[in-house]
Amino acid sequence: MDAELIILLKYSHATFNALVFFLCCLQGLLGWRIRHLRQTGAAPIPQIIKSHRKIGPILTALGILGVFGGLILGFTLHQFPVTYNPYVRIHLSIALILGPLLVCTFFSSKQIKSINSTWRSYHALLGLVVFCFYCLQVTLGLLVLTYTI
Repeated sequence: MDAELIILLKYSHATFNALVFFLCCLQGLLGWRIRHLRQTGAAPIPQIIKSHRKIGPILTALGILGVFGGLILGFTLHQFPVTYNPYVRIHLSIALILGPLLVCTFFSSKQIKSINSTWRSYHALLGLVVFCFYCLQVTLGLLVLTYTI
């Protein structure tokens, strides 16, 4: 495979997933704001709730697409399962954890049926775990890029 194409694919994967990470951060801020308003007894803002519910499934799909894109890219470049880059395996492992976490977060949101549902807490906790794993994944992705270029 042409070296320039490989670099383009790596940067495309990184840019796409950085954008998904940024959008997930914004989604988390919306969720935190909804939760904060609900816990303080303030009136919820319908536009925020609607946006949070509408964007969630899209971000889940984009996150899964990013994981599969990275897997395809890694196998195409013959970096898996053997590689000299020490960060690739950790990056792969986190991606394989992050994908199911995104799906669990999505499905936990679908279980929220009432104001006092315990699924709200599960959904918030899963969202925080996803955020932490995404931060780690982005950091590792940058290390993978800088190590190989």
